[in-house]
Amino acid sequence: MKFRISESSNVIEFIGKDYESKKVINIVAVELNRCLEQIEIPKELNDWTLEFTLLYNCVKYIGVARKGKSIKSIKLKEVIIHIPIPNKDIVNWGVSETQIIREYKFDKRYIDELMVDFSNYTNRSDYIIDNARRAIHFALKTGITINGNKIIIKRIE
Repeated sequence: MKFRISESSNVIEFIGKDYESKKVINIVAVELNRCLEQIEIPKELNDWTLEFTLLYNCVKYIGVARKGKSIKSIKLKEVIIHIPIPNKDIVNWGVSETQIIREYKFDKRYIDELMVDFSNYTNRSDYIIDNARRAIHFALKTGITINGNKIIIKRIE
């Protein structure tokens, strides 16, 4: 099985601003690869790609999609991870109000919420890396179903 990490944003001019996007994605990808090496992946998923999309959003919590989108024709499973982006009133590395497109509300039937404390971070890179890792670990511990096969990590080493 292949995997990839992608980014999307509901915050204007956010991706790559005040953090090195490629470096962050590479660090998260190394962590994801380490986790996937601990999982016995069924052979029928060898052609599949598991994609985690980091969606930067104006939300209060980290949100991990429970089901995700599957596209069987191209053998792609996507799991959306909502990464909350605070404004500058909360932390100095936050964004201005004018950058926020809209506030997003989770439908708790489809999204698991993880708490976040913005004050634990001094920059965007460390914040995104840590919270992407937390969300990916959560998704893998909870289990991800791909084409009828549930992949789950017992524990993260």
